[in-house]
Amino acid sequence: MTFHLLFSFSTYFYRNFKTQNMKRRVTFFLIFMLTIITLHVTAQDSVRVNPYFQKPKSDISQRLYFGGSVGLSLGTYTSVSLWPLVGYKVTPKLSFGIQPGYEYLQYNYAGLKYKSNNYGARIFNRFRFIEQGFTHAEFAYINYDIPTEVIGNEVKYESFWVPFLFLGGGYIQSMGGAGSVYMQVLFDVINDKNSPYTAWEPFFTVGFGVGF
Repeated sequence: MTFHLLFSFSTYFYRNFKTQNMKRRVTFFLIFMLTIITLHVTAQDSVRVNPYFQKPKSDISQRLYFGGSVGLSLGTYTSVSLWPLVGYKVTPKLSFGIQPGYEYLQYNYAGLKYKSNNYGARIFNRFRFIEQGFTHAEFAYINYDIPTEVIGNEVKYESFWVPFLFLGGGYIQSMGGAGSVYMQVLFDVINDKNSPYTAWEPFFTVGFGVGF
């Protein structure tokens, strides 16, 4: 019973900071979207090649696209993450891919320092139903260091593998040539009991790609 109480108490700290960080992510996401829309209006007259309109290619290397996201937040809440991505276009609209990644978290709460090394991989499917819009389905399996108890000034952790099934969609903007930037919003429909996130919390992602 003691272990259960300590686990719930420490997990509350972890989720509380995640909730605060989500507000920062929402603000950044909205500002970034406005910036991209402004760049799009400015570049209306530029000539660019849009892979969305290209005919299917037989060469495997020409069907591949690359991208990913990098995260950096410093201060009371420190977060460093790297999620490279590689995808394969079955057709100009339908693609599959994989995205391994790593995230380091560190934050202070009630005079204690919490930290976590998280890693895992994602398998995803995307469908571009219009030039600048796509749906996204993704299965992710992530290992989290979750604080379980506090002894004196030392925080104890336990690792958990957590499954996610993300569903959502996004917006993609060509930046000229094969380069593009995308923004997406996903929701986890599994809501595993060991997930460090609250149920139905939106996940905002901003990333860059080549060839998508």
